Amino acid sequence: MLRIRRSSDNAELDFGSGLAMGEYVDWSAVDTWLSGSTAFVAIWYDQSGNGFDLKQSTAGKQPVISNSSTSSVTRSVLFDGVNDVMQADLA
Repeated sequence: MLRIRRSSDNAELDFGSGLAMGEYVDWSAVDTWLSGSTAFVAIWYDQSGNGFDLKQSTAGKQPVISNSSTSSVTRSVLFDGVNDVMQADLA
């Protein structure tokens, strides 16, 4: 499950569902919501149930979700190699 931020208005929305096997992000729903905007990962939710979500609240440090695939199911999370980082609260 991911919280995605769209570049056009910085709105954020959760996509995907819980812990059940076979659950996935509905990329066609993401594409509809994005309406041509670029997608960034704000939160990558921990699916183990331990609450170790990966978060990045600074927009300039959020990794981008690649939309260059010809498949609406296959996507990549791309880190820029400079300052993109996701952090977990392990306390």
